[in-house]
Order: sequence, then structure tokens, then C-alpha cells
Amino acid sequence: MRRGSSKKGSANSTTSTSSSAMDLFRSASGKAATKELERIDQLFYSYSNESSGMIDPERIENLCNDLEVEHTDVRILMLAWKMQAEKQGYFTLEEWRKGLKALHADTIIKLKKALPELENEVHRPSNYVEFYSYAFRYCLTEEKQKSIDIESICELLELVLGSQFPQQVDLFIQYLKTQIDYKVINMDQWMGFYRFCNEISFPDFNNYDEELAWPLILDNFVDWNRVMMLVPSPTLNVSGLTPFEPQSFNDLNCRDHGSCAAKESYGGCYIRGVGPVTGTVGLKVGPRYRFCLKSQRQKKSKT
Repeated sequence: MRRGSSKKGSANSTTSTSSSAMDLFRSASGKAATKELERIDQLFYSYSNESSGMIDPERIENLCNDLEVEHTDVRILMLAWKMQAEKQGYFTLEEWRKGLKALHADTIIKLKKALPELENEVHRPSNYVEFYSYAFRYCLTEEKQKSIDIESICELLELVLGSQFPQQVDLFIQYLKTQIDYKVINMDQWMGFYRFCNEISFPDFNNYDEELAWPLILDNFVDWNRVMMLVPSPTLNVSGLTPFEPQSFNDLNCRDHGSCAAKESYGGCYIRGVGPVTGTVGLKVGPRYRFCLKSQRQKKSKT
């Protein structure tokens, strides 16, 4: 019986020692976390505006200087995403804590070293859709705002998608700056373009189906692109205006003068005639021009 009691006492002693070691570990971890949070807070206060209690746009520029990145660098937007910052150009203390704790960055040197890993994290497929959606919401600067003006959207597209889908983004920006039907872009259109870049073959768009649930602006974008790619352009002599050579006569708005006829063809219209043809020409998304279209036919020589 005494031996049994001795073994039991030994087991209790081992358990007690193990428990004490765990308590010490937890205590040390807690103290380390507290110290880290204190340093994160100190770093915040070194940049924050005393009157507002936030890091404002001017202070963010100071932060960028210390990080040796431009304030327009996409990694600053990624940092805002990591913090889940709600107001464009501003970081609160709680947002700062959330982001820097996740990055294990309690000094400016550590934060600078964390940026490449943050970029890798954002570009993981599981995270990028969330980041892309966040980028749009972050730019909604007014209460109840649901859309963003075309100029800002073009800048944002270049920032967040330009490196992944450069050709698609360049072409879409060209379309947005040329078209006249849309003044703003909403979230559905914004997310639709990201899906478009991932799913639709480029540059032919052969697998694009207008019957599927795509935003109308993307239907128009595809039509516009087909207009620009369908057929070689004829020569236009424009009187009093900047020379204009569209790559296709799709969707022409033409006033007949003399022998001029517009006929429906696959994807749009073309002009045919004998001799000089004058009128007005314009695509859906661009300005209209007066033109003189010279026939490309060669007159048969008499034999």
C-alpha cells in the first residue's frame, strides 16, 4: 500500500510540475503579447494626428516615406485591407492593431519586411476576390454611395488588376474612356469584370455568351471590341476634323449623299458605293465625323 501511495504522490508531483511549466509559458506569452501591443500602439501614435486620433492622409504619406513606397503603391491598399480600414485615407488605432498584430510587425522595419509577404497573401486565389471587392468598397467615400466615377475606376483597375490582366485592363479602360453611356460603375459591374478576366478568352472573347448573367456594360464592351477588330479600316478623308480611321464600320450612323448604302453584315454594317461617298460616320461609343469615302474599286480599262 505504501508503494502505491508513493507512485500516486509521484504522479501528482509530475502533474503539478507540468501545470506550473504551462502556467509560466502562458504568463511569458501574455507578457510578450502585451509588450508587442504596446510597441504597436507607440508606432501608431508616432504617425497619428493628435486632434483626430487617427492616421490621416498626410500622416499616411509620412508612413509611406518611411516604408520607402509611393502612397499610390498597391501595397498600401493591401495594408488597408489587412487592417480592414473603413474610411479611405484613415487608419484608426483598432484597425492599426488588427493589421500589425496579424503581420507581427511592431516596428517600421518589421512592417517594411512584412510587405512582400502581405502581397503574396493577397494574391492567393482564396484572398484576392475579397481584396478586389474591398478595394471598391474602400473607395466609397460618401454615405450611401454605391458607385464610383469612371475616372476613379480606371485608376483603381490599373492599380489592382493591371499587373494580373494588363491587356484586358488596358482595353477596358480604353472602352470606359471612350463610351458615353456610363458615368459611374457599381459593385456588380466591378465584380463582373474580375470574373470576365478570369473566365473569358482574350482577345477573341469567343466563349463570351450574352445570354448568361453578365452586366450589360460587359455586353457593350464585347460589342465595342468586335467593332474595333472585325474588318480593316477604309481610308477616310475628313474635312476640318482630326483624321479618323475606325477599324470597322460596325454600328454606323450614316447620312446618304450620292451613291452610298449601308448593309447589315455579321457583327454590324459596312458601306459600299461607286465613286466618292460623303456623309457622317460614328460608332456607338465615339464621336461622329463627316467623311469622304473613296471607292477602292479599280475601273476596268477599255480594251
